[in-house]
Amino acid sequence: MALAHTAMRRHLDAALPHVAGDDYLVEHWLVAYAVLVLS
Repeated sequence: MALAHTAMRRHLDAALPHVAGDDYLVEHWLVAYAVLVLS
């Protein structure tokens, strides 16, 4: 389980800075998934 959590955290740290922009997919879907992973 720790290995999966570490991998998830690395992916999150790499991807989260890119969850910004004015495209619908960015504003809605990527942000929704970011909120899910952070909660």
